[in-house]
Amino acid sequence: MIIQWMMWAAAVLLMTSPVSMETTEGLVDGDDGEFMVVTEGMTDPSDVTTEEYGSGSGYGEDTTTTDGSTSMRPTVTFSNTDTNMSTDTTTVANNVMTSKDNSATTSSNTESDVTNGRTASMSVTEQTVNSTTLSTLGSTSADDVTTVLGSISSSGESGGSDSSTMSSGVAPVAVITAAQSTVPACISSFDLSGRHSNSDRSIIVGYAWTVTSDVGTTQLSQTLDTFNAEDDGRGSPDVTVSGSDLGSASALYMFTLTVTDENDLQGMTTLDLLVSDESFTVSISSRIDTTAVDRTKGFQLRALAHFVEGCEQSSGVQFSWLTSMPAITLLLGITSNSVLDVPADTLSAGLSITFTIQACLTSDDTVCASASLPLSTSVNDLEAIIKGPSRRLVSVGSGDLSLDGSSSRDPAELPDNLTYSWSCESITLSESASSSAILTLSTDTLQPGMTYECMLTVTKGARSAIARTTIETTELETITVNLEVQSGATAVHADAITEAKCYFNSTVDVTVTWSMVSSDGSENIPLDDSTLIVQVQTQISIAGLSVSVITLRGDVLDPGGSYVVSCSLTNQNQQDVGQSSVGITVYNKPTGCSFEVSNYTALTEITLVTSGCSTTSVHPPLLYAYYYVINGDGDRNQLSLPTTEPSAVVIGPDAPDVTNSISFVVQVCDQYGSCSDFSHTAYVQPITMITTSEFTSFAQTHVTEVASSGDSFRALQNLNAIVAVTRDTSSDSAFDDAAVAERQIGLLSSALSENEGDSSAVKNVVDQLGTISTTDLASEGKGTLADVIDDVLSSTVADGSDSLGVPSLRTILETTQQLHSQGVGTSKVSEIEQKALKLLTKNARTGGGPVQITTPDATYTALNTVPCGSIDLKESRASMDMGDEICERLSSWDCGDESACLGVSVRSVVYEEGVDYITTSDSSDVLASGVLKVEFGSADTGADIVVSGLTEKVTLSIKVPSGISDSKAYSCKYWDESTKSWSTEGVTTSVDVSTGNVNCQTNHFSAFVVTSEEMTTTAEIGVVSPTGDAQPTEVPTGSSALRTVMLVLLGLFVFAMLVLFIVLGVIFLLKNKRKKVFKEDNQIILKEMRTRREERSRSNTPRGKVSPRPSPADGEEEEDTPNVPPNYAMEDPKIAWIPKE
Repeated sequence: MIIQWMMWAAAVLLMTSPVSMETTEGLVDGDDGEFMVVTEGMTDPSDVTTEEYGSGSGYGEDTTTTDGSTSMRPTVTFSNTDTNMSTDTTTVANNVMTSKDNSATTSSNTESDVTNGRTASMSVTEQTVNSTTLSTLGSTSADDVTTVLGSISSSGESGGSDSSTMSSGVAPVAVITAAQSTVPACISSFDLSGRHSNSDRSIIVGYAWTVTSDVGTTQLSQTLDTFNAEDDGRGSPDVTVSGSDLGSASALYMFTLTVTDENDLQGMTTLDLLVSDESFTVSISSRIDTTAVDRTKGFQLRALAHFVEGCEQSSGVQFSWLTSMPAITLLLGITSNSVLDVPADTLSAGLSITFTIQACLTSDDTVCASASLPLSTSVNDLEAIIKGPSRRLVSVGSGDLSLDGSSSRDPAELPDNLTYSWSCESITLSESASSSAILTLSTDTLQPGMTYECMLTVTKGARSAIARTTIETTELETITVNLEVQSGATAVHADAITEAKCYFNSTVDVTVTWSMVSSDGSENIPLDDSTLIVQVQTQISIAGLSVSVITLRGDVLDPGGSYVVSCSLTNQNQQDVGQSSVGITVYNKPTGCSFEVSNYTALTEITLVTSGCSTTSVHPPLLYAYYYVINGDGDRNQLSLPTTEPSAVVIGPDAPDVTNSISFVVQVCDQYGSCSDFSHTAYVQPITMITTSEFTSFAQTHVTEVASSGDSFRALQNLNAIVAVTRDTSSDSAFDDAAVAERQIGLLSSALSENEGDSSAVKNVVDQLGTISTTDLASEGKGTLADVIDDVLSSTVADGSDSLGVPSLRTILETTQQLHSQGVGTSKVSEIEQKALKLLTKNARTGGGPVQITTPDATYTALNTVPCGSIDLKESRASMDMGDEICERLSSWDCGDESACLGVSVRSVVYEEGVDYITTSDSSDVLASGVLKVEFGSADTGADIVVSGLTEKVTLSIKVPSGISDSKAYSCKYWDESTKSWSTEGVTTSVDVSTGNVNCQTNHFSAFVVTSEEMTTTAEIGVVSPTGDAQPTEVPTGSSALRTVMLVLLGLFVFAMLVLFIVLGVIFLLKNKRKKVFKEDNQIILKEMRTRREERSRSNTPRGKVSPRPSPADGEEEEDTPNVPPNYAMEDPKIAWIPKE
């Protein structure tokens, strides 16, 4: 008995205690947190506390009860950390507990609640508090609406309770979960679930569904009765209602669920469901400040259709744009594109205009939605401009000096003309001179060594602007210097590479000196290796037109700072003869942004939220683009295109590694393009398997419907995300590869069309190329993809955009090469390569190193350089020796507008051996090397420069990968576009056996290759000697090494015999000639001796008998003795003639 009284006292205490309501925040998957609702003191449904969107808490406030005690107002706390209930609305009402046998009940704190015309007697005690676990609720969609009714102990009769009687049990809690509280009339079906109903003391054994409405419910009631009859009359916790059972639009249905537990206690709840006639809505987004549009800049308006979940959408949406001004509508043209481009200067200043988008279903043009966006253009400030540098050096007595302010302008282009007013310190100006657009000063009136400040003020109405210039004077003859920073920009980005060019025309030697200081003179920027990408480049052309260039690294200048860049010329006596200075400012970057991402399960919708951003130089609005990091190198994949919305709802990608963590990045940019990155790491619950039905359902909701809304980029991202996860989970059978690849191409093409004219968006779309499996495409699909790539490059080259960086171009080239290997024509691939090379040039810096892209098939190189000396095109595989003529012609050249261009862009492609993207016709040529393509272009604009007709040939060295063979003849050939064949015209060949290179001397540039053929006869080719000079030599040929050796030996033997014969012949002739000379000399001597002896005989007594000279025999002639030369001296020998025997 005592125990029973103690239990009764405890129950009374519990029933009279105030209760609170809260939820556990920050739950992750698997946590068993409770979601509890307390309804103490509620007399009206409006007392229910509701929290929407994101995590947060509703804190109750103290109230005083009738007995003077203090209690808390009902409080609701929500957390959507893991359930992603970012847009959920949870409604809390009173639950009704009844006892079928009308047993005794306790009636404490009874109040009357009127809800939907029904009255009930309610009693709330702590015993009635029930819970629903979030782990269970987490299975519902992010847009679920949950109606929870707290249980109440009641006798079933209003006012007939006895406070001394305790309840026989705790009533179950009935909960209805639905995807939405409003359904479109077009919906095929929708589901209602009571599975989250629960009971603390028992289990639920019965479900009963009913429906009421102001319109007919006969068919609905029959459907519900079918579900109530399931499980032997216990009923089903889930029901599926057909859309055809619903009435017309605006009909309201009240679905009631009654649950029964094992103790026959019941709980009941009601869900109101409204039928809407809208199957989709449309909205307009922009990246501009719609209250102050700058008319001088073009902008885009983007329309997005939003389909009501559940309506199957098999067709797309047709868009049509209108404006409130027919003339503007006519000027822009009516377009069916979801994106409307408004070019610069289309709208006038101070204009208010409304843009309207009408969207209709393609399958039924009577089903439409529309949206409007009002815009107002701002009145721009005037721009006062003095041509030339902000600081210049002038020679006194050099004639008139003109300061030209005629380029000053009114960007708003409002009526009336500009008025001009000049003033100069220490210089008196006439009224006519000071009011002219161009001020002319006589340098004869200036004093040397002085500094003069001149100011121009331009005015139109109430607006005015000022420009200043400084003049320094000298007695020396000066050189005009023009300085340009970043192609004429007055402001630069802190993290961007900054290039400055100094132009001058000089026929004498000068020294160029650069300097950069802060505007207040407090900071001097050193221009050395620590700040420059390359050393200062200066070139003087033959005509005297010269240019000097500095290239500053990113992050050297402080955001928000202002600097003065100066270029000075000094002569050989170190005297200043030229100077120019330009002031620049550095844009600030957004700072202080807070970026949050909740943990999630892969492929569920997540919300990325950025807040708190600020920057002093921002021109509203800021732009937000979201990415996630895909590898350890920091490469990113973009989740959303830049938008003014600081939040984005995307499909959560799978984690890139086994840690199941993923890093998200938001890039926040102002309208000047200054950007800052902020990151956040989230945990991803992976998916282990995806079925075919799950893949199909996802594709319908997140791909087809999103694409139909006009956001093909997001649809493509969503498709890529599920394909990646599906492949990672080895669930490839869940989808058809070919169908997915075709769908990717369709979405890619649509996304490019939707974002035409937006270079940054085009770049982001192009980056998706790598996700397409080209092997899964049919031939037609491959050709379509090649055409899409070609169109993108053509438009990017045409508009001068530099948005495609090295990663994007690598993706394009790799995809193109895959297509070529799969049958796409050579000519199309070559066109794509040529355009990609031009865009690669924009990533190179004058004087810097080469920018290179290496793919499995080729190496692409862009080098902005002074074309002198040798240039390595690919790691000793190919090089080029420019020669003096090219060096002199293109080191510095007149590129128009009275300016000089420094160097050129050398663009080359070196293909791997066996890769031929050039030959487009049948050819018998055997290629012994990879093909080398070389072309020249402007380093500034990328425009082609044709080099031909050189008097001094340029040498291209191409390595033969297999080595030089002595049994082959090698030839350098170029591709002749006119004949579509390889030709040797104008090209000479020499072979360097020691390096394995074939040298091609050419006077023009094209695609070159080394061909080879087996030699059957001796052929004279050029072999490079050790001194480097090409010497002709006879190279033996043959089919075998032995035959070659024998031929060489035979040739040497014949040559030796010929030499021997000639030598012997010469010796014989010389010997005979010597004998004849000796004989003649003897005869002369003998005759002289005879003559002298005869003379002595006549003048002296003979000393002895002398035999007379014998007479010639019969028939013989007397020998004629030759005369002795007068100077011939001879002794008088005492000899006698001795006759011949």
